[in-house]
Amino acid sequence: MVNVTPQNVAGGEKATPVGTDTVNIQETGDGSVKYATLTNIGNAMGWTGGGAVDQDHIDTTETIGSTGSYVDLTTVGPSVTLTTGTRVRVTISCDVKMTTSFTGNTAFMSFAVSGASTLAADEARAVWINGHSGFDTNFNIPLERTFVIEGLTAGSNTFTAKFKKDGQNWSFGNRRIMVEAL
Repeated sequence: MVNVTPQNVAGGEKATPVGTDTVNIQETGDGSVKYATLTNIGNAMGWTGGGAVDQDHIDTTETIGSTGSYVDLTTVGPSVTLTTGTRVRVTISCDVKMTTSFTGNTAFMSFAVSGASTLAADEARAVWINGHSGFDTNFNIPLERTFVIEGLTAGSNTFTAKFKKDGQNWSFGNRRIMVEAL
């Protein structure tokens, strides 16, 4: 764990860290930083939302087996539980790889909300890619998208990534979700 230093925000004021603000650094074997997990540091970093922030990731690559509706992969998630008000900013990202080249082959990553609020995963809140015949199946395609969600019920809400495919198989890796209370 490292200390979070308050940053200047609009008007030259400094944001004050909250007692639970943390940054956890995950290092690789050679000492380089692989990723940082941010927990409740919205105020300390001077972000405009000023609310709690958390993220989760799953690096393993898994292939989706079912079609037509949003499902969990073998390793469920990533998932974040955060105390929110009625508005949040959600960023989802992943690397996708089509395992078979096929026209009309689409992969989706969305998220569902449970807890104080209930919201099903759907295409309106998804990153997606549509493959086609001749599409190169030998490289990963990075996707990322950010959404502002309004109308939540204030309280403890869990945001969980969900996956869907239409057509042939897709693999999803480097899956991430970040949620910021606004």
